[in-house]
Amino acid sequence: MPGILIAATALAYVVKSSTGTSFGGASAQGWMFNITTRNVLDLPWGADELNLFPWQHLPLLAGDLIAVTFVTAVSMLLNLTGIEYATHREADLNTELKTLGIANLCSAAFGGYASCIFLSRTLLNFHMGATTRLSGILVAVICGLVLVLDPALLSYVPKFVLGGCSST
Repeated sequence: MPGILIAATALAYVVKSSTGTSFGGASAQGWMFNITTRNVLDLPWGADELNLFPWQHLPLLAGDLIAVTFVTAVSMLLNLTGIEYATHREADLNTELKTLGIANLCSAAFGGYASCIFLSRTLLNFHMGATTRLSGILVAVICGLVLVLDPALLSYVPKFVLGGCSST
């Protein structure tokens, strides 16, 4: 997969240069990401803001929170069942549920949203030979590095390269 990403990006630059399209022209036509500002890493909330939270509305959201919890858990279990069936391997449901719960709590603490295991992406990794969690850790590290180093680096990757790879 990294080779496909690099080859597709290189091919895009070859086509761009052979057609005489400048980098600015490609960006203006919407082929590239337009990231001009540096990212400032900051928590989406502060401890002093907890008193501003409308705590009186929390009971009204309890049903929504329970629904999201159950939908996420059921989705994860269904996707995990599909992964077990396709790979002929048994998963440890307890470990997977705990890992998903911890990941979602960490995501929520930093302003993220609920996530789940993806059947298609997991099977793609499996069929490409990535049978450990190393591929997911590598993706997280690369995303973290881009975020910390300079998000503007993403402006050098054509949109269709990331869009085509993320839809698999």
